[in-house]
Amino acid sequence: MLFQKKIVRVLSAVILIAMLWMVFFIVQGIFARKVSHHEMYIPEYSTSVLKVENEALIRAFFEEVVLKDQLEPKYRDYLTGDDGSDASYGIDVLATVYVFTFQEKNCQLLGVLMNLSDEEQFDKTLKKESKVGVGYASKEGTGLLIFDNNSSPLKATSLNKIANKILQESSSSFDLKKLDHKQAYVTFWKDEYVLNNGTRSFRDIQLALILEQENLTVKGRADFVYAKSKAYPVLKHEDLSIQSQFVPDGINETWTTSMKRIGINFPRITYVSGNYHYIEPSPVKALKVLPHFDGIYGFEKNMQIRIPLIALAASGDIHSLDLNSFKFAGKTYFYEQIDSKTIYLGQSPYVLSDEQDNALLKIQGNMNQLLEIRNGGMLARFLSMSPEYNAAEHFLSGIESSEFSIEQNGDKTADLDGKIQFQKDRNALNETLLLVLNLGIFN
Repeated sequence: MLFQKKIVRVLSAVILIAMLWMVFFIVQGIFARKVSHHEMYIPEYSTSVLKVENEALIRAFFEEVVLKDQLEPKYRDYLTGDDGSDASYGIDVLATVYVFTFQEKNCQLLGVLMNLSDEEQFDKTLKKESKVGVGYASKEGTGLLIFDNNSSPLKATSLNKIANKILQESSSSFDLKKLDHKQAYVTFWKDEYVLNNGTRSFRDIQLALILEQENLTVKGRADFVYAKSKAYPVLKHEDLSIQSQFVPDGINETWTTSMKRIGINFPRITYVSGNYHYIEPSPVKALKVLPHFDGIYGFEKNMQIRIPLIALAASGDIHSLDLNSFKFAGKTYFYEQIDSKTIYLGQSPYVLSDEQDNALLKIQGNMNQLLEIRNGGMLARFLSMSPEYNAAEHFLSGIESSEFSIEQNGDKTADLDGKIQFQKDRNALNETLLLVLNLGIFN
């Protein structure tokens, strides 16, 4: 595990390590390198591919951060940190890196392709630190790492064979046009993403991340396959507004499980339109926190909200139940039966928006709401000691505005647009890199 963390740290830190080298290269005028065209080894059968334009990122970082004297102490700490690992593993830190996933022997594996500056050093280091779950191979200046993060990972010898096999298959390489975006520093492709219990899916997904001055922009497209659905009502926007015609299985399971703990058996959610305000500690033992979220919920099956509410009132779990409200945990909640499969539930009265814009996904408003805790006490103090919470707080506090949407474009495609605009004294690239470092993902 320690070795894998070292490798991930090296791969992810190429931008940060190389920014000091960049000064040297500019002064010396040395940019000629041996290029291996390692992209031709991306397997045609990959299920997802991530492309990171290291040199473009480094140039942008130097121009937008270093030359403008915005270099944070965190970068210096990261660059000078000594964990006993080799500084480069023979990896060319200025070359583009490709990360891909694929199926092999009924396992999902992850591969990382890179250009090598020293193939001998790469082979020597990887052979010396060989571990279960990590394989490698090299060929004519190309390095390949294979990771198996499954519960019972393959041995290094098996993964080495898989890696060597991939480097012999350049004739059936991946279609690089799927990663083609001139302005993007990072591009991503995925074959398929299934939602709503298989009723909706995105295929041939293509995303691009663009970082420029104070703006972080995401552009994308996908083939959209779905079962026809009805038009849903849209709640009036307040604070952080969320509208979605698909709900990931993990979120669905968490939400329905939480509701079961307080005595309401909800069907699977297929639509939500709501406003997130804040969270607070829950006085109810069944729930750790109590979110203040007002939402319209659409379900895959009929749901009569008043039936479980009557049962909860009879058992004394809720109080003061009438035709449109009740009291729970000392707070008043409002409810509405919109139709046989759609309800409203929240702490604010039910008020619809004038728009009937049923986007596949739309998120807009104040992202800082995600961090607001009321009556936090011990919870707030505990979170304030968390590096992850503080990292998110710093990142979100610098955002001026944000909006994400996925809209249907015709009958069979969908367009994704996302934009985070930071405050004028914040640089998008700088803030994004700081978030990654402060989260400690690569420590």
